[in-house]
Amino acid sequence: MTTTTSVELRENLHDILLRTQYEHERVTVTRHGKPVAAIVPLEDLEWLQELEDRIDQAEAEIAYREMEEHPPIPLDEVKRLLYL
Repeated sequence: MTTTTSVELRENLHDILLRTQYEHERVTVTRHGKPVAAIVPLEDLEWLQELEDRIDQAEAEIAYREMEEHPPIPLDEVKRLLYL
């Protein structure tokens, strides 16, 4: 992965975007020596979003199974228990 400063990014944005698009290069952008952002090929972003979706789906399935095993308590019941 290539690293560039925010100043270099402004000066070379066109070239960096071309390298990202055609050479699938990943670029870390730094500011005051600290990484603050990354420019990645669109395919990488799509893959990350798909991975997030799969993780979210797995977590939703776990929550649904837990809810079946331990049904939620109605709000009125919770209030009644809290204010006894």
